[in-house]
Amino acid sequence: MARSPFSRPLVLLLATLGLAGFARAETTDWIGNEGGRARLVALPAGPDGTRRGMIEIEPSPGWITYWREPGDSGIPPQLSLSAPASLLSMDFPAPKVLKLGSLTDIGYDAPVALPIRIGNAAGKITADLFIGLCKDICIPFQASFTLDPAHGHRPEEERAVAAAEAAVPPAGTEGLAIRAGRLSPEGDRMTLSLALSPPGAEAEAVLTGPSGYVFTARGKADATGVLSLDVPLKGLKPGPALKSLPWRVLLMTQDKAIEADLTPE
Repeated sequence: MARSPFSRPLVLLLATLGLAGFARAETTDWIGNEGGRARLVALPAGPDGTRRGMIEIEPSPGWITYWREPGDSGIPPQLSLSAPASLLSMDFPAPKVLKLGSLTDIGYDAPVALPIRIGNAAGKITADLFIGLCKDICIPFQASFTLDPAHGHRPEEERAVAAAEAAVPPAGTEGLAIRAGRLSPEGDRMTLSLALSPPGAEAEAVLTGPSGYVFTARGKADATGVLSLDVPLKGLKPGPALKSLPWRVLLMTQDKAIEADLTPE
């Protein structure tokens, strides 16, 4: 599916509290609006000037926020940093595939922590966060934070960041495997070959490639633990060039998830 951020009514309301005030600490103050709240946590810089941290987002009851590819509507999280700091990475725990009427969104309906790594971060940093929060309407949420290295950190911050990092799906784990992906001769669908344990287990696959597109499929493994999913690539122009796109597969069961690059056959 192609992302359309205007599939829901969009309220052009920014989190004015975030624009008006700054929070100075290793863990910033919460900033919020009716759709939820957010804050940043950043640990002290290492010898190379890199800081580990996380973005904490708590949607209000009934609201959702979004994964890196949000689905039919919504806005993926964005974090801009004052120079010379730079965002080296932003990772995501396994999201939910959320069916909301005719829309399919990929995101979170509960508190979530997104691990980040910031380079050239030994000095004071201004961080501008932009996320989407949606219910019946979507509210672009913008907030500004200041991270000041003069403040120390507490052990609970280290534990919280480590827990957020541990929640990111690994490339592989026992009982789950992404075996192969085969692009159809017409280039209009991808067949995924997956392995699950125990046999008969159910899983959901989220396939991403070109930015702004995400495709989902769900099924149950057969008696040998093999799950084959046929995923239509709706919205993409069919053709051999699709093989060279940066495909990734997120495979989720009730209690496990893995995510890995995919080179189609």
